[in-house]
Amino acid sequence: MGTMAIIQARTGSTRLPAKVLMDIAGYPLIWHVLKRVKQARLVDDVVLAIPMKDSTTGLSEIAHSLDVPVMLVRGDENDLIYRYNATATALGVETIVRVPGDNPCVDPDEIDRIIRHYRTFIAPIGQWLTTNLDRNVQGNGYPAGLGAEVYDSWFMHWMDLNVEDKELREHPHKWAFKHGRVRTIRCPEELQAPELDFSVNTQADLDYIRDIHEHMPTNFRTKDILDYLGVANGTSTRSERPEQYGTANGRGDARYRHYDDAEKAGRSSG
Repeated sequence: MGTMAIIQARTGSTRLPAKVLMDIAGYPLIWHVLKRVKQARLVDDVVLAIPMKDSTTGLSEIAHSLDVPVMLVRGDENDLIYRYNATATALGVETIVRVPGDNPCVDPDEIDRIIRHYRTFIAPIGQWLTTNLDRNVQGNGYPAGLGAEVYDSWFMHWMDLNVEDKELREHPHKWAFKHGRVRTIRCPEELQAPELDFSVNTQADLDYIRDIHEHMPTNFRTKDILDYLGVANGTSTRSERPEQYGTANGRGDARYRHYDDAEKAGRSSG
């Protein structure tokens, strides 16, 4: 298997339990993630990787409804390095495309863009993370929650053997950031909105994303979202959530964190 998108999900998230099963525009959140990732042209296959404890929570049925296979992984549900490595090893994956299961606005075109960038480097890629997943990585201008992280499977295997710190094992990208082994790509100018975050971690996030999805066309892309929010060249008329969606100034508790803060907080999300 060449390039596989491995989507992590679980129902045991702490800030918003079972968020991946919550309804957005008539379908569970994870359904949107799976459906959108499947549209990426440079991904050979998509698999949902979940903890064994989630075998009866409905996640498998949702994946199967979209013809997405499911990998049930034993062990600590917080150990995402192990979950990714176990999945990639079992399926013979060469390149891992990591997509958290709480990103229902993930853009297939931006997944393809980061995979294409990853492929420009001479193999073997080694201990490098290639990413456009989090917001404004190295000043690239991306909002959070639209892209993906790309790993050589050897790198994930190496981390599984050598990384012992529990926090690093829960957040696979953190080892690369800690050691300065991160590559990224510039966000297209028309999509640059580094103040925004389209991942779901809280009820306010969920309400915000529900509103976006209710106003989107079929198979929407990031440009459709930014047009709806009124975002252009770093300005916005609707990108700040209404007061009921967050705290003072409508900015909420997590959506407008700078990338450094978000990276420190981590993005296990499943």
